[in-house]
Amino acid sequence: MKINVMKIGATINANNGSILTDEINVVTKMLADQGHDVHYHTTRTRNMIPLPHATFHDLAEVTDQSFSDYDALIVFNGNANFYGGQEARGDLMAYKFINKSKCPVFYFLTDWLLPLQQLWPNVEKKQVQYHWERQYTRDEIEVVREDIIMISQIYNMETLQAKYLDKRGINYADIIYFPLQDFIIHEYQPIAKVEQQDRWLDLIYGGTFRGGHRQDKMIEYYFDYPQDINVQMFGNIKPDHFSKKKTADMRFPDFISKKVKHREFFDRMQTSKATVTISDKLYEGSAISNRTNESIIGNVVSFIDRGYDPEMRIFSDDLLRKFNYVEKKSDVIARLKYLKDNPNAFDEIIKRQYEDATGKMSKEQYYKSFVNIVESKLENKQVEEIQWFQN
Repeated sequence: MKINVMKIGATINANNGSILTDEINVVTKMLADQGHDVHYHTTRTRNMIPLPHATFHDLAEVTDQSFSDYDALIVFNGNANFYGGQEARGDLMAYKFINKSKCPVFYFLTDWLLPLQQLWPNVEKKQVQYHWERQYTRDEIEVVREDIIMISQIYNMETLQAKYLDKRGINYADIIYFPLQDFIIHEYQPIAKVEQQDRWLDLIYGGTFRGGHRQDKMIEYYFDYPQDINVQMFGNIKPDHFSKKKTADMRFPDFISKKVKHREFFDRMQTSKATVTISDKLYEGSAISNRTNESIIGNVVSFIDRGYDPEMRIFSDDLLRKFNYVEKKSDVIARLKYLKDNPNAFDEIIKRQYEDATGKMSKEQYYKSFVNIVESKLENKQVEEIQWFQN
């Protein structure tokens, strides 16, 4: 089949070193490896490197024929913004493809906050107010088709539907769970392990402040540790992001307020013995992010906030379920002390994490399970059910 892939909120460029590009790249690879002819449309940029498993098309060269050329359209979630009244032509063209394409449409949701939303009321006002070069019509932008199939990284479908999808004015024909986060385990090779005694940090967090949605969890698990525990936070996150009232008289972690590329993330993580995976309140008991798998590939002990994964879906190994799940700062302190006093235990945890993650499904099975979703829907067949989580 001939399949078109697009992204809302960003250009597709193998040169940008982001997790978003890696996600799109692996989806095009899964489809191409199963014999499909994969293409993608995005805005051409300077120093662009094309994806290796798909054919690039410049959005500036789209014609009416482009909407009839494909057997399926896959759109990755993103946030369509019109900063300063700018047109955001790439995002609007994605919507035009959704509305005009003669083929089935799949919407890939990896983030609670990024379901497909209606843009027409905003576009109608801004294109007049800011005198856009191109004027869009309602039928190009307003999503009215009801045959869109959502592929969701969020496993709690009831919460997803009730809290987010019902409010967006877009109806989906079906919502299917797929753990896209597991591509990290199948595609990335573990980096060379740094021995515990050579890691100068005890605890590390890499990421963003996410608008304060994780502030309380960040404070609980990364602030106010004893002097003999070294903690660092890096990425788009700063000390002044945090409430002075909530952090008064606390010992702050060290901050490196600098954005790093995704592949550099792993090297920085391995300067520490451990990390604690936390999440927005929205994700608790509903979705699994990329972070734990990134920590596993980075050879870091991956503690998990029990509130984030209350049913212990991430690990099936009994030892990891007992040791890696934490509920408060004192749990982390006790486990870090145990790792320092028992160097062999550190190596055993690192080893078990990787074995647990890779032992659930082979790379070939993982690829086929995704392609089966697309192929089954295009052929009007029932999608094979897979038990992704072990009790």
